[in-house]
Amino acid sequence: MLIKKYLVIFSLLLTPLPVFATSYWTPMLQNWNLYLDNGVAYVNAYNMPSHCIHKRAEISIDTNDQYQKVVFEFVLAMYQLRRQLKVVIDNEQTVCKVMGAADK
Repeated sequence: MLIKKYLVIFSLLLTPLPVFATSYWTPMLQNWNLYLDNGVAYVNAYNMPSHCIHKRAEISIDTNDQYQKVVFEFVLAMYQLRRQLKVVIDNEQTVCKVMGAADK
């Protein structure tokens, strides 16, 4: 019984932590664009991860969620300044949603 316990603990220590992650930072988006459609803002770029349909990620701006509004305002500011951007997206969805954003 004690051997099984140590074997389980040892196997958990060898398992890399990113395996359990469901969201991640994209690389810096190159030549990215921001456009609006029916209360949704879309960020698209040619180097958006391949699992995101249409190479885009969405920000819901027609909501009461203040965090999403702040993310949209930040992305809008970066777009107006033409700064590079990276975003946090979910790696299990084909319709990617922006959960965070940062510049360099």
